[in-house]
Parts: sequence; structure tokens; C-alpha cells
Amino acid sequence: MLLITFLLTLCNFLTSFSLLFTLPLLSYSLLTPSQRKTYRHEFLSTSLMIFLTFSPGKWSPSDYTQIGWHVVGVVLSDWISGGAQVNPMVTVVMYCLRKETFENVLIKITAQLSSGYFTFLLSAHTSDYFNLTRFGGPEIPEEKNPLGLNKERVYEDCFWDEFGSGMLLLLAIFILNWELKFAPPTYKIPHLPPFFTLANPNYFIKQTLTAVTIRLLIISFPSAGPSINPMLGTTYYLFKNGGSQNVTLSGTHLLVYWVAPILGGCVAAILYVMYKNGGGYDERFLGWRVGDGMPRRKKGLFEKKGQKTYPSGEGPGVKRVQHEEKKITAEEPPNTPASPVSTSDDDATKGSGKVSVKKSEGKPGLGLGWMKFNKKGEKEE
Repeated sequence: MLLITFLLTLCNFLTSFSLLFTLPLLSYSLLTPSQRKTYRHEFLSTSLMIFLTFSPGKWSPSDYTQIGWHVVGVVLSDWISGGAQVNPMVTVVMYCLRKETFENVLIKITAQLSSGYFTFLLSAHTSDYFNLTRFGGPEIPEEKNPLGLNKERVYEDCFWDEFGSGMLLLLAIFILNWELKFAPPTYKIPHLPPFFTLANPNYFIKQTLTAVTIRLLIISFPSAGPSINPMLGTTYYLFKNGGSQNVTLSGTHLLVYWVAPILGGCVAAILYVMYKNGGGYDERFLGWRVGDGMPRRKKGLFEKKGQKTYPSGEGPGVKRVQHEEKKITAEEPPNTPASPVSTSDDDATKGSGKVSVKKSEGKPGLGLGWMKFNKKGEKEE
């Protein structure tokens, strides 16, 4: 009888949680060792992110430290977790860019949802025990709202706010983390011993700017909370409504907190793919080479001085039919054949034009757009 009572208590405890928390934990034993590692990493990183970024204004001494604490929390959570995604929108977009497998997408999203629900529950008990303010979360305003908007208008504003913030967040991630470089790999502080050398300062600059961007998006798009993270909107909703199995999600909730940010992130990914393909790279969105017919730019917006460019559309991973460009020297008639180009160290001369090509500079057939000629037809060294 005692054993049955214990089992009944355990079953009642399990059924008090949402399926988004219990099912992934029960299926954890079916994962392979590498999949378990991925699950644990995403689970713990998501929990750390919520504790560090939701505590400002709730567990901080005053509201004046809220913005600074939030920015520091974003950087610390990413640094400690080793760059976990902690956001289903980011995970889905990485899959669309073919940087994540479908298997990892399922594992990471289930881990994020389970961790979000568990963390909100744990934070509530911790806040009550220490007499602190409970964490808040993103919520869709009720029909009676301070702005006096009708229900349909509220949902529409929430949708576009989540769409815009999701798109801008992903664009910021692409530009700050994949395109820009702010500092060298290491930086030694002047007039100090070598011990004070900063390792990878570029990472902390990028993450700080990303955290500031997130804070600005929260302030600029406030209609739906905001969330900018489907996991936060859903897990907080389940926690606030008791977390039992009879809690259901409305279509409006899915539209605002899942469809809108993911669509915004996908739009940002398409724009990024078009930009990269315009520079001769082979980036794809869901396997499609978007922007393949765009004119090639001679130098990318974020390419550094001295970095090799591909003005003829050539680039890493791009296979194209090579066309040899012909150069006509200044003193040759327009209709005469172009001067041949020699690949040896000797100069090849025909007419009065003279072109010198070294072996280390290139080969015929790869496009000679990198060659420069002066008025006399001589290649500039």
C-alpha cells in the first residue's frame, strides 16, 4: 500500500507538468551519447540565459541597473555556454542555411522548450523563498489595452513587432558575427605586463554589440512583450497558466510567437544569402541559390583592404564556365586580334603592347579581370 501511494504521488507530480517538459525528459534515454550531449548543452545554456537576462529589474538592487545587467547577462550566458543557440528561431534559420541537420533541430528545440518551462518554475520557487519578485515574460495584451485598440489590431501589431524584431536580430547576428572584425586575435594592453593580454577581444566586442541590439529591439518593439524567441513566449504562457496538461495554445499565440519571428528570421537569411551570392559565394537557402542572377560587385561592403575579391563571379565553392578575357593594347587597331599573354617569366610582346605575367599571379582561363593596364599597354606592378 505504501508503494502504491508513493507511485501515485509521483504520477500526480509528473502530470502537473506540461508535456513540453515531461516528454523530452522521458525520451532522453533513447538518444545516442552525442545526441545527449547536444541536448544537455542546449538545456543548461537555455536555463542559464533565462536566469541571467530575466533577473535584471527583478533580482537586481534597483531598476537603474536593469539595462547594464541585461547586456552583461547576454554576453555571459553566451560565453559560458559556448555559443548555444537557445532560440528556436535561430535554430530553424540555421537549418534553412544548411548549418544544422534536421535531427539536431528537433533535439535543440525540445531541449530549449523543456529548459524554459523548468527554469520559469524553478525561478518562481526561488523568488518566493528569498522574497524576490518573480520573473515576468512576454504576453499578448488583452482586448482592453491602454492604447484602446481592438483585438484584431492588437494581434496585428504584435505580429509585425515580432516579425520586425526577429528579422533585425538575425541581420545583426549575420553582420556582427560573420562579416565584421573589430580587433586582432589577441590584444596586449600598453604599459602592462604580458599577463594582461586579452584573448579574443573580437568576440566580446561582437557579443556586446549583439546584446545592445537585443535591448534596443526590446524597447523598440514592445507590443508582444516582446519575445524575439518562440521558446520564451510559449514556456512562460504554460508556466503562468499552471503548466498542467489541459493548458492549450491558441492560434494567435502560435502566429505571434512562432510564425512571425521565424518568418522574419527567414527573410533576414534570404537577404544575407543574396548579399553573399552577389559577391561570388555559394550560399543557399533551403538548397536554393537565391540571388544567382544578381550583378557581381567588385568589392564587398565588409571586405577588408587587401582581401582577395572575385569580380568575375569566381569564389570559393562556385563552379562556373571559365571565359578568357582578351585585352587589346592601346596601339593595336580595334579589329585586330588581342595580344597573347605568356605564362612564362619572359615578356610576351606583339605590336608595341607588352604584358608581363608571373606564374604566381594566376593562370589563363581563370578570368583576367585582376590585371591592370596603363595607357601604354604595360601591366602595372
